[in-house]
This record gives sequence, structure tokens and C-alpha cells, in this order.
Amino acid sequence: MGVAHKLQLVLTDICGPLQTPSFGNYVYFMTFIDDSSKHAWIYPLKVKFEVLICFTSFLVMAKICLHVKWVPSILIKGGNTCIWFLMHF
Repeated sequence: MGVAHKLQLVLTDICGPLQTPSFGNYVYFMTFIDDSSKHAWIYPLKVKFEVLICFTSFLVMAKICLHVKWVPSILIKGGNTCIWFLMHF
């Protein structure tokens, strides 16, 4: 069952560490999929603690690409973690 609004439900996952680094020495990557629009984004990461920076970059990019003025709520789901974010922009 899908959701009605863009960026209302965003599924995410972190993969890594990869055995062989990519060009630029990235050993992790993070995916974001908007359930409503089915848009997907992939961000390479060198270290796991770049996740918050990656998430912030994703929000800015997704809001521009999907023409969303504000994000009422976002569910981030990855691995064993489920976090609700309330954002007002």
C-alpha cells in the first residue's frame, strides 16, 4: 500500500563495507526511495558516520526534484532501525 504525498514515506538502507572500494575510495552506499513517486537516490559514503550529512543532502535534493515545499513527516527505515523525523521547512 502506497502513500498519498511525496516524501511522506522514504525507505532507506546502508550497504557496506564493500570488500573492494569504488573509485574515490567509497566503501559504503546509502539508498533512498520515495514510496509515492518511486524516485530513488544513491549516495556513496567513505565512512558510516557520513549518514547524517547524506540524509540532509538527500532532503534538499529530494525537495527540489519533487517540488515539495515542506516535509510533514518522514519514516526512515533501514536494517533494524525505524526513526520518525518531523520536518518543517
